[in-house]
Amino acid sequence: MAVTALSGQRWQGQLGSAGSAELDGTNDYIDLGGSATTYNFLTAGSFSIACWIKITPAHDKILFDNMNDKTPSTNKGITYLIEHAGGVTYQITMKFSDGSSSSSLVTTAVWGDTDWQHFCSTYDGTTMKIYRNGTEVASGSITSNTEDQSYVPRIGWATDGEKGKLTGNISDFLITNDVLSATEISDLQTTAVSDVSPAISNQQVHYKFTENFNDSSGNSRNATATGSEISSSVYK
Repeated sequence: MAVTALSGQRWQGQLGSAGSAELDGTNDYIDLGGSATTYNFLTAGSFSIACWIKITPAHDKILFDNMNDKTPSTNKGITYLIEHAGGVTYQITMKFSDGSSSSSLVTTAVWGDTDWQHFCSTYDGTTMKIYRNGTEVASGSITSNTEDQSYVPRIGWATDGEKGKLTGNISDFLITNDVLSATEISDLQTTAVSDVSPAISNQQVHYKFTENFNDSSGNSRNATATGSEISSSVYK
């Protein structure tokens, strides 16, 4: 279903044909299209998540989440966390949980950069890697499981509606069900997802964030945005 009433996100950016969605850290979030089982990351064997982001670091913020719940036993899925590391610095945490145990990968480096930057995380069924601006910044073993996920994923706010409200902008958001190659990750530093050649395959969702929250992957998993207003502007 196409989004006809969009609110809360204000376009702030452009990379090739891409724009950006701004989230205000108060009541803005974006629910991805599809069902919870569409995003069974832990049973998929491999996946990648990539996007451009510009944030205002102040406290822990949810970039991407489909498991947070008040009941630990139903916390099944992943959380992509921009974790406050003191002052205006932050680091990236990827956390998997099956409702009884969890496994995390945390970058040892911390950053204070509030300008636009590109983050990508890949998982091959055993090893999770995190890239910042095309450079690998963390790698480690993450335990997979066979549990269904708790929720349809959300950008910018925990799915329990209580934690990690994101203040910032997101652009050219992509999920694939395979591991992006080093060349593809490098290409995404200078080229919008839709302009990478050869085309990135196995896309699950791709949100350009230009004029709406529609899915450009071909899977018709249009997102739903909740919040206030939209405006158009350019950061480059």
